[in-house]
Amino acid sequence: MGKLEANKQQKLTSLLNTAFNLFTTQGVTKTSIAEISQKAGIAKGTFYLYFKDKYDIRNRLISHESSKLFKNAVADLEEFSIEKDEPLGFEEKIIFIINHIVDELNSNQTLLTFISKNLSWGIFKEALTTKVASDD
Repeated sequence: MGKLEANKQQKLTSLLNTAFNLFTTQGVTKTSIAEISQKAGIAKGTFYLYFKDKYDIRNRLISHESSKLFKNAVADLEEFSIEKDEPLGFEEKIIFIINHIVDELNSNQTLLTFISKNLSWGIFKEALTTKVASDD
């Protein structure tokens, strides 16, 4: 990754982390784009290079955090399967993944609250019909 790409990734990460912190402490409706940009140390105009509006960044956060939950559950399932040294059935795999996600959300009430208050079917539709980050 070149210096330009690394700088872009750093700005994106800063925006996402700052927005998540603000959204979870004061709510989406009480958070402004100017506040996200200022606390992220990025010009307000730069925000619009990455997102359409604060609801776009909210949706990306939900997609990104949900993806991380699922990926962690799958990685732990693979590790568990190797340790157990016997194949799991489909139902056992699904139960393992669901239990893992529930446990993670139970231990991270902030993430649970953020996702539960902001999740909508529109996010799923958008994720299926538009290009999302390669790691989501």
